Amino acid sequence: MTMTFQAPSSDKAELEGDGAFTPRFDSDGLVTAVVTDIRGDQDAVWLKVSMSGHDAACHTGRRSCFYRAVKKSDGGAVLEIQDQQRHFDPEHVYSGHDETGKR
Repeated sequence: MTMTFQAPSSDKAELEGDGAFTPRFDSDGLVTAVVTDIRGDQDAVWLKVSMSGHDAACHTGRRSCFYRAVKKSDGGAVLEIQDQQRHFDPEHVYSGHDETGKR
């Protein structure tokens, strides 16, 4: 498998064939893969990435979309937020305003 990170795309055929693998991200080039690991039977790929811009990958403004943990509570389970820090205001970013606040 050839590893390239020039364009943000990948699909099942590319992973199974001889095509070059590039990660699919909807991030306008703000994510750069820095380490790749492939599981022994080649059915899973782990990408470690470097963030630029707001240093956040989640649409909630957090660094990662994995910001909650499941904890036991009185015989049940609850979600506990692990990362309170927001790197950007999602309402502002997704409202159609630019950096100056103009539409």
